[in-house]
Formats: sequence, C-alpha cells, structure tokens
Amino acid sequence: MATERALRLDAETESGSIYLTLPAQDGFTLDYETKSGAFRSALTEREGALITCLDDHATHYSVPALDGGAVSELTIETMSGEVTIEASSSGSN
Repeated sequence: MATERALRLDAETESGSIYLTLPAQDGFTLDYETKSGAFRSALTEREGALITCLDDHATHYSVPALDGGAVSELTIETMSGEVTIEASSSGSN
C-alpha cells in the first residue's frame, strides 16, 4: 500500500507480508508484534528515531517526521509475515 498522507493503520496477518510506502518527509510510530517475521525500513536510521524492545515478540518504533511531514500511527501483528516500510521518491527533502 502506498499513501500520500499520514494514516492510522491497524493490521493483522498470519503469514502475509505488508509493504507500506509513506511520503518521504513523513515519520511513523509502529507497535509491531511478531513470532518470527522480519521488519525492514531505512527510515529507522533517520536522526531521532527510537526503537524500544517491549519483550521477545513486541517492538515499538518511533521515527520523527522531517519539516512539513506528518506522523502515521501503525499497529501491526503478524505470526511470520514480513513488514517493510519505505519512503516515496517524490517529495523527498
């Protein structure tokens, strides 16, 4: 799924993967729970990003928005699906 504005997303999957593209200037908060799935996002390398492991299966990510950006609120649970969050190439700072 690709979006051009911040959103609130609650998603749950058994083994399906979730691919999300956000505007390049946006940030996000993510509560992610998985048994064996992988999370990938270059946005977590952004200055000011915080990653907090809540337990063996749950992690909270907080990635700040850049100037003019908004923050999406995401909650994702999966048994073994991969979650990938990318930035759109248009409108990047």
